[in-house]
Amino acid sequence: MAKIYDYYLDPVSKTYRFTTDHKVEFKIIFARDRSWFPYNTEYKDVFTFDVAATPPSKHQDYRIRVTIVEILSKRICDNPNTIVTYHCDNEDGKGKLRDRKFDSWYQLLDQTIIHKFDRQVIYRGELFYSSLILHQDNPLYKRAVEIYYAGDMDVTDKFDI
Repeated sequence: MAKIYDYYLDPVSKTYRFTTDHKVEFKIIFARDRSWFPYNTEYKDVFTFDVAATPPSKHQDYRIRVTIVEILSKRICDNPNTIVTYHCDNEDGKGKLRDRKFDSWYQLLDQTIIHKFDRQVIYRGELFYSSLILHQDNPLYKRAVEIYYAGDMDVTDKFDI
């Protein structure tokens, strides 16, 4: 695997940050979000995962991918109770492309330990590609997957609580 970029956890914003050789600054965000588990108070460590680049990256840089994968993997392995969701925004019609890119990132993870489940959902009339990522030793693993797949494809009511 390629060498990762040096990254750090910003103590104020609680985001992971790194800068590429092309001077693109990346923020890796884990925001608390129990939207998939609104009635399940036992789910404490649930986060949505997002990546922001300033300015947007226009270069093919494999080190970006392996750095993001390292951050995600470390976050989940350091706390196996963590549940991460990822939603591919489709506002610009590139949701499926983002889903494929995220799936290729997942292929770099140790899939015997970290598992990913995918589903398409409708939120406020818009299609989203969604993923649930969790550690195999998460004590809430089986029920989390059941809840993730339960219910209608339209999750607007579930997320607008």
